[in-house]
Amino acid sequence: MKNARKKSIAVLAGLSVAGLVGASAASLGGVESNNLGADAGVIGSCDTDGVTVAYDLTGTNVTNVTIGGVADACGGQDATVTIFAGNGDVLGSGASNGIVLAGADADDKSFDVGVTPADAERARRVAIAISGAPAAP
Repeated sequence: MKNARKKSIAVLAGLSVAGLVGASAASLGGVESNNLGADAGVIGSCDTDGVTVAYDLTGTNVTNVTIGGVADACGGQDATVTIFAGNGDVLGSGASNGIVLAGADADDKSFDVGVTPADAERARRVAIAISGAPAAP
């Protein structure tokens, strides 16, 4: 009877910890795209309502990623883009040093990141990281 009680307490403790971990997850608000997409949690993001993603192809390869709907607070920071296959292999990546927001209004603010050619047919996920100190006003 003692062992059953100890097991019950251990299971309840494990479920409580799992609930706390799940409750602390952050969200980008969802990456939007017609063909590719992923969502990941970020702490202290400069853009809390999500971004859009579009892809430029050369032949059957993704060669550029356009990230749109970017908040003004992200201006001047750096961005990295990584494109993954379904099995987790990295297919291509790129970086933009000092984001320049070209759009006329908040909904159109976007920037391009050139990536090493990535096979579009194998691409299943994209990870976008925006980090660094924003530009001084």
